[in-house]
Amino acid sequence: MQTVDIEVSRLKFKVELDNFLAHESRHRSRGIFLQKAEFPDMFFFFTAPVLKPVPIAFATKINFDNFDLEPLSVRFIDPISWECINVISIPLYRKLPGQLQLITLVQQDPGQLPFICIPGIREYHNHPAHTNDPWFLRRQKGGEGSLGYILDKLYEYGIDAIQSYQVQVQLNAPVVQIFYDINKIPV
Repeated sequence: MQTVDIEVSRLKFKVELDNFLAHESRHRSRGIFLQKAEFPDMFFFFTAPVLKPVPIAFATKINFDNFDLEPLSVRFIDPISWECINVISIPLYRKLPGQLQLITLVQQDPGQLPFICIPGIREYHNHPAHTNDPWFLRRQKGGEGSLGYILDKLYEYGIDAIQSYQVQVQLNAPVVQIFYDINKIPV
């Protein structure tokens, strides 16, 4: 529910969009593409440009309702239908300082959509485990919670570490057949 004056949210949306567009070539070179920007949502897909063919690693919907009284909301979506998804196939990992251990930044409570456990994101600050880390203490802290900050974190933890495909073949796997509709094959 929109509680902030909608014109304020629209202006903040436009400022963040203009900032993204000013750096679009940098984002594109890193595999971040804006699919659509229509208030209050921006739809992005993230690719792994070092791989050939280049895959869509994941896609997100970033919602600006009540921004910046509330942080931006980030949801994983299907890049074709733009519907929210319950499973993300690319893990977003973070190393703990001074350790070899990795932690996953994608969290999911039973019956809920997955969310990114990073400060500056609405789902993080609304989660009961983070009540001691309120948004208002981070709101003006070094760009945390801005669109650029969130895109940088999704890149850093989601696609920057992807370096190659790994293909596993099992010889005892069943044979997969593909059937074609001969009428749909171009001449």
